[in-house]
Amino acid sequence: MNTQQSAKPIRLQILETLPIVSSYARTRGPSFVMAWAHRISGLILAGYLLFHLLTLSLLADPKLFEAKMSTLDIPFFVFLEFFLAIPLIFHALNGAGLMLYESFGKRDNAHMLHWLGSLGLIYLLLLGLLMGLGGQAVSALLFGMVVLAGGLIVSGYAFQKIWWTQNAALWKVQRLTAAFLLVVLPGHMLFMHLNPTLGHQAETILARIQLPFLQFLYLLTVLGVIYHASYGLYSIIQDYVGKQLLRLGLIAVLLLFTVYLLFLGLRLTFFLA
Repeated sequence: MNTQQSAKPIRLQILETLPIVSSYARTRGPSFVMAWAHRISGLILAGYLLFHLLTLSLLADPKLFEAKMSTLDIPFFVFLEFFLAIPLIFHALNGAGLMLYESFGKRDNAHMLHWLGSLGLIYLLLLGLLMGLGGQAVSALLFGMVVLAGGLIVSGYAFQKIWWTQNAALWKVQRLTAAFLLVVLPGHMLFMHLNPTLGHQAETILARIQLPFLQFLYLLTVLGVIYHASYGLYSIIQDYVGKQLLRLGLIAVLLLFTVYLLFLGLRLTFFLA
């Protein structure tokens, strides 16, 4: 490796080795690549949100739900389930870095990427360990209280930093949901892999969502995820669709998509409990 190459930041060297990404990393810089990776990971998570709610809606017929879950227990789908943690933790931590930049006006990209990679790797290793061990007995109520407290603390701090700014109210709510979900969603994924039966047995799930506190937590999570995802998709449409008629058409489709997600989420939270 020549001197000029070795002098480049390690993050840029890594990005320049990736197909397709390399040309953008050289011409636009790592920040451009990270911004697009954030949007792409968000799109992946929005697609999974629909799939997840559709799967949980099968709880109306417990036998059908468990039959569906049994097909997802094969190693290929278990690997996909673990792989899904990559866009989740990347989107969460990169979003946290963006909020820190917005709140304090300073951002050291080198350190941000270092912490993003380090914390993301720690999370993935912990998740993999829990998936490998399985069968851990943890109180859903206690875990839910800890996660909710963490989510409210982070979102409360975010509220103090952004609510009195001049930004639009919808933007502020999007950032507040991001702060809340930063704790809740990674925590939820960890909890669901402490014991595989927590998410695969219809009777266990239905009993859990009948607890008023957990029902409240799930309601906040469902509403937060749907709003955050919908606003993110709306922002992509606004930023990258130039033709007004096409933009309005996509926004209309997005609105229908959001209403459908709300129907699935509220039905799951209230009517299947």
